[in-house]
Amino acid sequence: MRIIYRVTLLKQEMVDYRQQLHAEFSRMYPDTQISEQSRADQYLVILRNNLIPETRLNNIKQEVKRELERLKGYKTSSSQKRDNAMFEKSEKSFFRRVSDIETVNNKCCPIKQHIGEFWTGELATSAKYNTRARWIDEGSEIF
Repeated sequence: MRIIYRVTLLKQEMVDYRQQLHAEFSRMYPDTQISEQSRADQYLVILRNNLIPETRLNNIKQEVKRELERLKGYKTSSSQKRDNAMFEKSEKSFFRRVSDIETVNNKCCPIKQHIGEFWTGELATSAKYNTRARWIDEGSEIF
């Protein structure tokens, strides 16, 4: 459970976690040969069947949270040291790098109004579909 919490950042990023989970398990336990799907299934079985008490899961989450915060602090400190060294070596390259980072960070998501306008326009226009398509008939027979 500790690894799943670490890989998914305490279950905040559950998209495409199976590959990372498998890689982390394989790195920590190279002797075990289990498929990616089996590892993900084990996690779900543990949760569904309450094989680990809720209090223990909460303790594990808190430990992983502290570990992730320490790692974040380390990354921030390391980044600051790298920036200071770059500044001392060459101010020009430092400011060039900072301006490049700001350019990347200024790309933001569309605002709510623009999203609403887009989908209103998309949903307002009717589209013609091939209602006689063979795959539609085949699909309806299955259900």
